[in-house]
Amino acid sequence: MTLSNEQRLSLLESARSYAEQAQDSPLADYLARRRGITDPALIKRLGLGYVGEPFPGHERFRGRMAIPYLRYGYSGPNVATIRFACMVPSCKHTDHEKMLSLPGHGNRLYNTRDLLAPVDEVCICEGEWDTMTALAYGLHAVGVPGVKAWKPYMAGAFAGYKKVRIIAQMDDDGQSVKWANELASQIPAAVVQHCPHGLDLNDAHLAGRANALLKGPKAVPAGV
Repeated sequence: MTLSNEQRLSLLESARSYAEQAQDSPLADYLARRRGITDPALIKRLGLGYVGEPFPGHERFRGRMAIPYLRYGYSGPNVATIRFACMVPSCKHTDHEKMLSLPGHGNRLYNTRDLLAPVDEVCICEGEWDTMTALAYGLHAVGVPGVKAWKPYMAGAFAGYKKVRIIAQMDDDGQSVKWANELASQIPAAVVQHCPHGLDLNDAHLAGRANALLKGPKAVPAGV
């Protein structure tokens, strides 16, 4: 989906509004208790927000966390899309998805601003939560919003790196490992790393088991 200038402006304004609304909301407590993300600088850098007063057309996202897909463009900062996460701890998500997207926006890579950093190593994570977790450990990371969201043309964004870590969840059906191996076949510098069985990277972080997986000179938790 190609966004019009009006749509881009609306996304940017709504993302800024939701980030401001986060100041007096349950967001910081949710991130700390349920996700182990406690660094205010990281939360601000990612523009994470709270939908207390939704923009027109966003009414069904009220009470959710707003996760903007931030970009740098020729005209300055912009937002490619926003995804909305359920924050109810006891919710089973039986009548809705735990993560909702804007209609017609399709799949995009999350946190592509890290691809502009002058580094020789980057991580590819499954989903926004694992991406945020890798970032909390001081790594550069980009997220793919689900195993079905990857498109072959995306591999070109990772050309030139000396090392591309692909973090695979060890789920029972093996879909995440299959996804990681598929990506690795398209990216020459890729190395697949597996989370502990039954855990994704954010789960491993909460269980105190992520440091061993992400060990390295930059694997120092930020604000944890």
